[in-house]
Amino acid sequence: MFSQRHYVAIADLLKETGFDNPHLVEAFCELFAKDNERFKPERFKDAVHFDEEELEIRFRMDAPKLYRIKDEVRPFSAEMKREFNL
Repeated sequence: MFSQRHYVAIADLLKETGFDNPHLVEAFCELFAKDNERFKPERFKDAVHFDEEELEIRFRMDAPKLYRIKDEVRPFSAEMKREFNL
């Protein structure tokens, strides 16, 4: 489960690197909201300095979208087991 310290660390990282892609910020908000019903996306966006109007101009809708990360656990393939000596 994510906690406030995780939200702060990720927001700081996004802010420091300037990697404020709106699709990425929204994906983080969806992930955190799914994990914790008390998560407040507005606070996270404020911490990242997420300005939707400015970013929409920069990234327009033709920017590539990030796809959802599947949160399923898959077993290692035989090839991976050999590669990592498992």
